[in-house]
Amino acid sequence: MDKILLVISDPNLRQVYHELLFSKTIEIVATDSIGNAIMLLTIHEFRIAVFFVDEETGEIETFLTMRKKHAKWNNTIVILLTTEEARYSPWFLKNDIACNPLTSTLEEIVSTIKSSL
Repeated sequence: MDKILLVISDPNLRQVYHELLFSKTIEIVATDSIGNAIMLLTIHEFRIAVFFVDEETGEIETFLTMRKKHAKWNNTIVILLTTEEARYSPWFLKNDIACNPLTSTLEEIVSTIKSSL
């Protein structure tokens, strides 16, 4: 079973959690802060980590920088829900994805997550 970490503080995007919840092949762990996400990534291994980037832009930049120093984290695919893909792309690894939550539907976001497994 694949584990996915969802870091989503926006109530509208929490529907992503509900869309993935009943999948028999996915285990979902949700949190609303990047600090908690870093703790969870330290303790557990996740196939995918989905981050909604809002006002915590500095925290996501710190995470992406720290990630390169943790070999275990490099195996986790990061999906950023952001309107500023160009800002974060320098820190992306080859399988990472940016998805614009303003132009993508909920179904497209869920499909992106599932197709990354």
